[in-house]
Amino acid sequence: MLASVYLPLVGRTDQVRELVSLGVITSGATAAVFMLIPALGPFGSFFPDAPEVTELVMLRSPGPWTVSYAAAQGITVMPSYHTVLAILFVYAFRSTAIFPAVLLVNLAMLPSIPPIGGHYLADMPAGAVIAISGIAIGRLLELSQRRPRRQLLSRRLYPGRLLPRLLR
Repeated sequence: MLASVYLPLVGRTDQVRELVSLGVITSGATAAVFMLIPALGPFGSFFPDAPEVTELVMLRSPGPWTVSYAAAQGITVMPSYHTVLAILFVYAFRSTAIFPAVLLVNLAMLPSIPPIGGHYLADMPAGAVIAISGIAIGRLLELSQRRPRRQLLSRRLYPGRLLPRLLR
């Protein structure tokens, strides 16, 4: 909500667009990883009869089974999308006046992810990898749209020179 109001008010509509694009990229990547590793997480131990847990247990059993997005009740454990969003929000507010506040709020949220978000600690680094990879992919896509394709492919991009460009 803050991103959709504050960033356009200060003329950072490009960062709102980037945040939405990164949300799409990272949610797709999170869903793909979760489909490969359908973990129950602590939620499955505390609430074994919850519809989300019974549906996930069914998906983990040998098929055949049908997935209906209209009736989906699932929970995503691995990787932590809470961690992904924390990193994306901090990234979206870079170089703004309220960046320190956004950074502090998201840093304060991170310790609450395992007990309240229903994640194992290992889910958080996996979420961080998804977020950082999404940012890198988004920046590479942006760089490829800014330059003619011929120039981008002909120029050597060494990792030491590419990383600072991705984080700008």
